[in-house]
Amino acid sequence: MPVDFSSLVLGPCLATFARDVTVYPVASNGVVSYRARGIFSSNPVDVVMQDGAIFSDVKTTLGIKLSEFEIPIVVGDRIEIGAVMYWTGDIDNDGQGGASITLRSTQTPRELP
Repeated sequence: MPVDFSSLVLGPCLATFARDVTVYPVASNGVVSYRARGIFSSNPVDVVMQDGAIFSDVKTTLGIKLSEFEIPIVVGDRIEIGAVMYWTGDIDNDGQGGASITLRSTQTPRELP
């Protein structure tokens, strides 16, 4: 008997830890923005370069339940969390009804309505 991971695990996790976000589907189809939710995470990443120098960055992700998104997210769409606008850099489906979206902060002022 298959387990409905999306309902049994993702739903309760989102109910507990999710943050409200605004999605601007500018790359997927350019229609009006909509509200959604996801689990926001930001972690430091250190990469050792060939010459031994360390490159430090931050990996920011948004964990989502795919069925809650009106329009499927694609690379290049914008997501606003709090007062920060991000663009989607990568989307990794987990095979269980969820996905992890890698976010990159935009360095320009908020341009979208």
